[in-house]
Amino acid sequence: MKKTKIWALSLLGLATIGFTSCEPDNDNPNANGPTINVIDPSAANITVEPNVSIPVEVVASTNDKLESFKVERDFGGVSTTIIDSVLENGITSFTFVDTLFSSSIEGTVEFTFFVEDNKGNSSIDKLTVNVANSLSDTTSGMIWNINGPNEGAWNLVDDEAVPASADSTNKDLLDEDNGGPVYPASFGSANGTMFVLASDSVDFYNTTLTEITDEYENGTALSSTGTLAADDVVVAYNTRFPQEYIVILVTEVNSTPFPPVGDNLDNVKFVYRK
Repeated sequence: MKKTKIWALSLLGLATIGFTSCEPDNDNPNANGPTINVIDPSAANITVEPNVSIPVEVVASTNDKLESFKVERDFGGVSTTIIDSVLENGITSFTFVDTLFSSSIEGTVEFTFFVEDNKGNSSIDKLTVNVANSLSDTTSGMIWNINGPNEGAWNLVDDEAVPASADSTNKDLLDEDNGGPVYPASFGSANGTMFVLASDSVDFYNTTLTEITDEYENGTALSSTGTLAADDVVVAYNTRFPQEYIVILVTEVNSTPFPPVGDNLDNVKFVYRK
C-alpha cells in the first residue's frame, strides 16, 4: 500500500492529529520504544450492531521521535491496512481521532494500531469489536391453564394472548396441561415452534441474537419446554419470528388446586426479547 504523510493538523481528512505531552506507559510491552493506547472506546472489547462507525481516539508518544502510524482491520480472517502513514516534523506525541467502520454483517472485527519511532522500535494496541444484531426491549406475556376460562396460548409476533378458538398459525406458545392432578407448567406450540432450555450463562437482559442463536444450535431442540420454573430462560425458534429466534425468561409459575376444588386458573408469566 502506498504510504501517506500525517501533517500536524490532519490525516488526509480522516483524522485530527493533536500534539500532547503524554508520559510513557510503563506497562507497554516495548519498554524502550514508543507507547500507544486506545483511549476511546475505553473498553478493549465492545459490542455494536452491524453498519456502525465507531468513534476512536488513540494516543501515542515517545522519548525520541515518532516516525509512522498504521491501522489494520481484521475480519473473517482477512487483514486489511486501512491507514499507513509517515509522521512529519519530528513529533514526539500525537492523538489520532477518527471513526472506523465495523461490519455490515455479524462477526468479530479487530483493529490493531501500530506506532514506530525513528530507532525502529514499535508498539501496538488493539480494539476488538463484536458485531451482533440486537434484540428488542422486553415484552410481557402470560399463559393460563388451557382447560380454564382464560387464554391458554400466546402469539409472540403480535404480542398478544390467543384463545383456544384462534388460528393455530398464531399459537407460538401453547399451554400443555392435560387435565391431570399436577399442573405441568410447560409450553408447546400449535405451529411448529421449537424450544431449547438455555444454559445458566445466558444473561436474558444483555444477551444478543448471536448468543441465543448459538445457544439454540448447540442445544437439543424439542417441541416442548418441559416443566418450567421461575428464572428459566428458553430460546424459541420459528421462521415466522422477525429474527427467527426469541429468548424468553419465566418470571412466575402459579399453580392452583386441582378441580373440583380448584378452577384451572394456573398460569405462567414471562417476558421475552426478539
